[in-house]
Amino acid sequence: MTFDIDLLRLASRQYFYKPLAAFFNAFHLRAYLASGVHLDEPALDVGCYDGSFGVLLTDAFGTRPRMFGIEVNRDALKRAGPEARRRYGGMINASATDLPFVDRSFRTVMFNASLFAIDPGLGDALREARRVLVPDGQLCLTVNTDLYARHCWLTRFFHHIGRPDWAQRYSRALDRRLIVRHSFTAEQWRALLEDHGWVVKQCFGFFSPRLTTYWSYLAWTPWRVFGAAQLLPGGALRALLSRIYVAVFRKRYRCSRVMMDPRESTYIWVRAIRKPESRHQLRGKPSLIRSESQSAAGAASGGHLRAAENTILR
Repeated sequence: MTFDIDLLRLASRQYFYKPLAAFFNAFHLRAYLASGVHLDEPALDVGCYDGSFGVLLTDAFGTRPRMFGIEVNRDALKRAGPEARRRYGGMINASATDLPFVDRSFRTVMFNASLFAIDPGLGDALREARRVLVPDGQLCLTVNTDLYARHCWLTRFFHHIGRPDWAQRYSRALDRRLIVRHSFTAEQWRALLEDHGWVVKQCFGFFSPRLTTYWSYLAWTPWRVFGAAQLLPGGALRALLSRIYVAVFRKRYRCSRVMMDPRESTYIWVRAIRKPESRHQLRGKPSLIRSESQSAAGAASGGHLRAAENTILR
C-alpha cells in the first residue's frame, strides 16, 4: 500500500456518497500507516459509528485483527453494512464512559475522530480506556485542534467582511452537525492524556489548515446531494463517483505533508501507553464479568454485552 494514491482510492470507494468523508479519511488512513503503528489484537474501536472507517483501516493494513466496536448512537449501528459486521467481532451499543468489558481485555484501544464528541465524561472515557487496556497496550486516537474551526472557508470569509458574530454562529452550527464538543490545542490534548494516566509516545499533525479550508467547501450543505447515491442500485455510479473524487483530490493529496508539527495542524494523530501503576494502585485479579454496580450500561444492554465480554476473554 503506497501513500500516493492507493489510500485515496480506498477512501473514495468507501465514501462514494460523501465527498468530505472520502477526502478527510484518505489523510486519516495515511496518518495511521505513516505512524508505523501495529494494530495489536484484540482491538477496541470506541465510537465506531457504522464501522465504515474500521473497514477502511483493516483494508489499508491488509490485516483482519480481532476487533470490537462501541457506539452510543443506535441508529449508526443499524446502518452498519454486512462487511462492517464481518470485520468486527461485535458492534455494541454502549457508552465510552462505561465500557462493558472487564479489566485488561484489549491490546489496542482506538478513538478515531470520536474522542472530541464525548461530553460530558471526557475524562471518564480516558479512564475507561485505560482500565480495559493491558499494561503494555496502546491507545491510538485522532482529534481535532483549536485551529480546525478557524480555517473553515465561511469562518474566514465572515471574519474578512468584519462579521465575527456570523463566523462564531457558523462554527457552532458546524460543530453541532459534526458533533464536535471539544477543540483543544495539541498541547492541551497532550496534557489531558497525561492527567488521566497516559504517556504520549507519538504525536503529529496530518491535516493542514489549507486542507481544512478545502474540506470545508465539501462540507457545504449543497454537496450533501451525493448522499442520494446510497439509494441507487448497482455499482457503476459508485465506481464513477469514486474515480471523480480521486481525480479531483489527487493533487492536494500528493502535494500535502504526510506528517507535520501538531501545533500547525487542525487534526493530530496520537499514540499513548498507560503510565506504570504504583504498588498501591494495582488491583486484585479482575473478575470475568463486571458487576451490576460497575456497569449500568452492561445491565441495560443485557445479553449482547455479556456475550461480547465472554468472547473477548477466550
